[in-house]
Amino acid sequence: MSAHSLDTLAIAGKLKAAGFSDLQAEAMTFVLRDAREADASTAATKADLQAIRVEIKADLQEIRAETKADLQAIRAETKADLQAIRAETKAEFQAVRAELQNLGTELRAEMQSHRQETKADIQALDLRLEAKIEAGKADTIKWVISAIGFQTIVLVGAVVAMSRMFQP
Repeated sequence: MSAHSLDTLAIAGKLKAAGFSDLQAEAMTFVLRDAREADASTAATKADLQAIRVEIKADLQEIRAETKADLQAIRAETKADLQAIRAETKAEFQAVRAELQNLGTELRAEMQSHRQETKADIQALDLRLEAKIEAGKADTIKWVISAIGFQTIVLVGAVVAMSRMFQP
């Protein structure tokens, strides 16, 4: 029961004065009393509110602690993941670097091989060209000698013909 009690007799008197019958006034008074007692039994007191406040603060502190622990765990996982990614990336870069160095070495060797092949081809072309030039020289010398020989014959023939002309 609450600190302030309900004066049911005064309420019944007021209801009768308003035109309620004795039974109606008595029933209404009991209903009001029961309603007030029900409200009073479920109403929270300052002590109840203080206890709830303490519980809520404790719950909030627990939630904060759990959240802080979860965040620290997530940070640790993220840090570990980042370190793993860095290590993988570093290893991949080193592998790519090694592969590029191998390709560079292979390309240099291939270029050197092509240079040697090209030099050999140029030397072979030089030899063939020299042979053709020599053959051309020989043909030119033969032609020149033939031309000189023919001219000599023509000149000798002209000299002989002239000398016959001038002889009596």
